[in-house]
Amino acid sequence: MMNRNGSLLVPCLMLLASAGSPFLALDRLRAADDETEQPVTFNSIVETQTRETFRLVSEYLESYPQAGDKEYATRWLLKTAREQGWEGDSIELAQQAAEDAKLGPETRTLAMEVGCIGLARTGKLPEAVESFQEYAKTFRLRSAERILTLAEALGNQCQLAGEYEGMRVIYEDLSSKFFLNQQVRELCQIKLDKLDLVAMSAPRVLAHDIGGNRYDSNDSKGKVLLIDFWATNCPPCLDEFPRMKKMYEELHPLGLEVVGISFDDKVETVQDFQAVTPLPWTLVMLDKVQGSIRKQYHVETIPATYLVNQQGEITQFDLRGPELHQAVKKLLQP
Repeated sequence: MMNRNGSLLVPCLMLLASAGSPFLALDRLRAADDETEQPVTFNSIVETQTRETFRLVSEYLESYPQAGDKEYATRWLLKTAREQGWEGDSIELAQQAAEDAKLGPETRTLAMEVGCIGLARTGKLPEAVESFQEYAKTFRLRSAERILTLAEALGNQCQLAGEYEGMRVIYEDLSSKFFLNQQVRELCQIKLDKLDLVAMSAPRVLAHDIGGNRYDSNDSKGKVLLIDFWATNCPPCLDEFPRMKKMYEELHPLGLEVVGISFDDKVETVQDFQAVTPLPWTLVMLDKVQGSIRKQYHVETIPATYLVNQQGEITQFDLRGPELHQAVKKLLQP
């Protein structure tokens, strides 16, 4: 059955029928919980249902390639793949959408982004970098913010794989492409400057923490150290703390240390924050750190992070979320 807009109703009815009672779905999650010993959480419920919907919508498009709502469904799949980090499982979808002239330019652009990251996530970094270079040719100067976001995502995948030269190519090409855009050139140069620190000894952080105790980053040698530049008025910094706290709780016993370097003007501001939202790691004030630590680490914007291995060498920078967690766990492996 098809409505006046050309969208098929049968798949929708099938989707509803397959979903069944939400209580039955929760029972299945609880059963999985018992098998894996992992607790059922809000995020696990959403992810399970999103994966199922993703599968059903994919099957819908395969069964009804001429559906009137194909554009909407395809764009939903691509956006969901980006949001959930499922690009590696969506390469074929992305490649087909990017080449489909019947789809709008926004959908095809999104498909190129998903395909690019998907190639990187599946270990095909040279192809991913080449795909990025082709993608960059479609952009004009005013579109820089979006391509910068993709460059950072692809650069992070290069870091995780240890392909630092691929990351260098990305930012050098981007800087050349947007040579008239001062902001883009400066952001690319910051990334390239940070890249030069990889495999170098991490500049020493020597200060007194917000409680007045002496702190020396050299004391963390033999452990993995995460250096986090942040501020209480930085929303992206604060958004990352729940994930960082969970990671710290899991990996601190295995050898992870964290030091937060605050850009706040007054120590009382950080102390008040710590009283309300306690962070379990050492916090120091930027203006209390000896030497020009901000300049040494090329920190122009926050959040900014550096990961330091057991030998005191910088291995990655500006990773967040699952990618940061992945990098830390890899360093802690015996």
